[in-house]
Amino acid sequence: MYNKIMKKISLIIFLIILGKLFAEEVKKDSMRVYVLEEFCVIAERPSESIGVIDLRDFSEIKKTSELNIGEAVQDVNGVFLTSGGKNGADLSIRGFNSKQVKILLDGKPLSGGYFGEVDLNNIPVSDIKQIQVLKGPVSSLYGSNTMGGVINIVSRAPNNKSWFKTGFEFRRNNTNKQYLSSSRSFEIFDYSVYFSRNNTDGFMLSNDFEPTESENGKIRDHTAKEQFDFQTKLNTTIFDMHSIGFQMGYSFMNTKDIPCSIYEKTYRQLIDWKRYQFSSQGSFQILYNMMLHSNIYYDHYDDFYAEYKDSDYQQMYSGWPSRIKNWTLGTNHRLEWEISNNMEIFTGFQYETEEYKRNGGPSYPIEAGWVSNDLSQMNFFAQTSFKMFENKLILTGGSAVSTFTQNGREKSIFHFEPSFGATYTTEKFCEISLAFSKNTNYPCLRQFFSSSKGNPKLKEETALKTEISIKKPFFLFEKAGSLNSSIFYNEVDDLIGVNGDNYDNYDNVSSYGSEVSLKFDWLFMHQFDYAYLEYTNDSSRPLDGSPRNVFSIKETINFPHNIEFIYKGEWSDVYLSENDDVMHVLPSKWMNSAILNMKIGRNKLLFGIDNIFDLDYQEKYGYPGPGRDFVFGFETEF
Repeated sequence: MYNKIMKKISLIIFLIILGKLFAEEVKKDSMRVYVLEEFCVIAERPSESIGVIDLRDFSEIKKTSELNIGEAVQDVNGVFLTSGGKNGADLSIRGFNSKQVKILLDGKPLSGGYFGEVDLNNIPVSDIKQIQVLKGPVSSLYGSNTMGGVINIVSRAPNNKSWFKTGFEFRRNNTNKQYLSSSRSFEIFDYSVYFSRNNTDGFMLSNDFEPTESENGKIRDHTAKEQFDFQTKLNTTIFDMHSIGFQMGYSFMNTKDIPCSIYEKTYRQLIDWKRYQFSSQGSFQILYNMMLHSNIYYDHYDDFYAEYKDSDYQQMYSGWPSRIKNWTLGTNHRLEWEISNNMEIFTGFQYETEEYKRNGGPSYPIEAGWVSNDLSQMNFFAQTSFKMFENKLILTGGSAVSTFTQNGREKSIFHFEPSFGATYTTEKFCEISLAFSKNTNYPCLRQFFSSSKGNPKLKEETALKTEISIKKPFFLFEKAGSLNSSIFYNEVDDLIGVNGDNYDNYDNVSSYGSEVSLKFDWLFMHQFDYAYLEYTNDSSRPLDGSPRNVFSIKETINFPHNIEFIYKGEWSDVYLSENDDVMHVLPSKWMNSAILNMKIGRNKLLFGIDNIFDLDYQEKYGYPGPGRDFVFGFETEF
C-alpha cells in the first residue's frame, strides 16, 4: 500500500511540473548552454557518440559518498544496478545485462574476465572527473561487445592546487575506506598516484528481515572483504605536439566472501584474488589536421574459488579450490582527419585476445594439469561526420567489420556493424537526434568453455537499436533548466542463456521504452527521472533483471558557507530475476537516502543515511539488500 501511494504522489508531482513547463512560454532567445551544479543540462557529446549520452559529473569541491563505480552509476536514468552472486554488481541498461555492456577506463576497455562481467563494486572511485553512459545505438568506433551500451570512466587531470589528498569513509559493521593520493602537473609532464583500502565485514539487513536457513537475520556476513588498490599514471608532452602516457594498477584481496540467495545455503569464497593492469597511450600530430591516437593495454586476473560446508569457511568440499588465471591483451589505433571545418573522418582498428587457464575443482583435477582456452577479435572501422546549415545539422555514419575466432572453431566469424546518427539544433536550441546501429556481442569464455554448461558452438548475439531523442533547454520562473526525453526500440537475436543443462542461443527479444529527465533550478535544484521498458508480444521471454517502471527524484539545496543537502528517492517496479532456470519475482520498492556535504577550507565533510526507512527488499536471484546505513566521510588536501 505504501509503495502504491508513493507511486501515485510521485507521478502527480511529475505531471504538475511538466504542466508548468509546457505552460511557460520561452522568452529568452539568447539561451544557449546552461550548467547546473551536479549535472549538465546540455552536454557536449564525445565525437564517438551517435546517440544519447548521459553524464555523471564529480565535483572537485565536494566529497562523494560512493565507495566504488557501481554506486556511482546508480543515479543515471535507465541504468539499474543490483548486487549478489560470484560477479558482484549486476548492471542493467535498458534491459541488457553486464555481459553485454563495455566498460572503459579513459577510453581503454576493462576485461570482464572468465565470466565476461566487470564487477563495478571492485573498481574504486579514484579522482574520477566524469562517467559517460551510452545507452542506445553505439558508434562503430567503440568496437564489438557494445550491444548493451558503453560506460566510460574519465579520470581527472592533475592540477597544481595541492600535493596530496587523503580521506576516509565509514559505514555500519566495520565498512570503511581509506585512501591517499598525490598528483601534480608540471610544464611538460604530470603524474598521479593513488592507494586505497576498502573493507567490510558485511552489511546490516533490515530489522524487518525474516531469517532463513542461510541468514542470521541481522548481518549479511557473506559479503566480507578487504581490498587494496594501487594506481599510478604518468603523462608527458613531446615537442608541444605529441603526448605519451603510462598507467599501472594492482588490486588484491586475501579473501572475498560470495553472497548466496536467501533460498539456498551455500558458502563460497574467492581466495588470493589479484588483478594487474598496464596500459600505454599516445597522441601524435601527423599533419596540421590529422591526429593519431594509439594505446595498448594488458589486464590480468588470478584467483582461487572454493566452496565450504560451514559458515566459518573452514571445511572445504573435496576437490576445491579451483584456480583461474585470465589475461587480456589489446591494442587500439584511431586516425582523426579533419578535412574541413564541416567534415571529419575517423578510421582505424582494434585487436584483443583473451586466454584463461583453469586447474582444480571437481571438473578440473589438479593431477590433470591446466585446462586452457582462448578467443580473439579484431575490428576495422571508418566513420564520417558532416556539419551542415551552420552546424545546425550533424550527420554521422560509418561501419565496422569485426572478426572473431576461438580455439576449437575452424572458421572465423565476420560481421558488419553499421551505425548512423543525425542531430539537428533548432533556433531555440532544442536538440533533436535520431540514431541507429547494429551491434554484436560475442560469447564470453565461460559460456564457451565451462565444464558444466559451456557450448563451443554458440553464435554471437546481435541487436538492431533505434533511438529518437529531444533535449530542450528552458526558463521556468526565470530559472534555467532542461527537459530531455528519448524513445527507443531494440531487436535482439540469438540471445544467450541457460537452456536445460547448457548455454544456448534460444531467445529472440524485442523491447521498447522511453526515458524522461527534467532538471531545473527554482528555489533549489530539482531533478526528476522516469524510465519505462516493455517487451513485444512476440518476444520469447523478457530480458530479466530490469523493472518495467523506475521513477527517481533528486532535490539539492545549497546553503551558505559551502553547505549542501541532497535528498534522493527512487521507486522501482516489480521485476524478474532468473537463476539456473528459476525465475524469481522481486517486489517493487521505494528507496530513500540523504546526504549533507560541507567544505571548510581544504577540508570536505560528508554525512549521509542510506535506506532511510530501513526497507526490507531483495535484489537479483533473491539476494537480500542492505538495511539502513549511516555514512560519514572526510577528505583533506595539503
